[in-house]
Amino acid sequence: MTMTTVRGEQAEQASSGRSVGVEKITKVYPGGRRALDGVELAVEPGTFVVLLGPSGCGKTTLLRCIAGLERISAGAMLIGGDDMTHREPGDRSVAMVFQNYALYPTKTVLENIEYPLRMAKVSRQARRQRAREMAELLRLGPVMNSRPAQLSGGQRQRVGIGRALVREPDVLLMDEPLSNIDAELRGELRAEI
Repeated sequence: MTMTTVRGEQAEQASSGRSVGVEKITKVYPGGRRALDGVELAVEPGTFVVLLGPSGCGKTTLLRCIAGLERISAGAMLIGGDDMTHREPGDRSVAMVFQNYALYPTKTVLENIEYPLRMAKVSRQARRQRAREMAELLRLGPVMNSRPAQLSGGQRQRVGIGRALVREPDVLLMDEPLSNIDAELRGELRAEI
């Protein structure tokens, strides 16, 4: 497994995030397949970090471990200096944008975007307002009442991005979030993110 981290510059206004510390994380799947082996990573608040590596080297697995969607076999996961190794995903203030969309097929665009706010018990009026603002930012206004099956791949990906960003999480993880979006919008979304 070969994975490289590339540190980007600090975001100009992003200081509200929290640090992420990955300390000698190992992930072994049933059957003995080792996906991660002693991975270490330190990310300061407000910093963009890119993971580069060939398919199958563990990039997505590492993101899923940070988000709490995969249990680690050994090591420790810290967010803001707090040990999150055994905490549930909802207790981490982490949002993840998945490469494969991961949208609720029976919910509309607006309902998909507002869902994390609903789980956080934000009032209906406040969550609808924030979800509408996010949909407009992502140019999803005309399809707000559509279901995922009615959307293009790029639109579905924007819904996934909106769902993650609407929460204003401390840590935002993205697994190839712009891969299904046209070049012009990709540049704009990169700047917005």
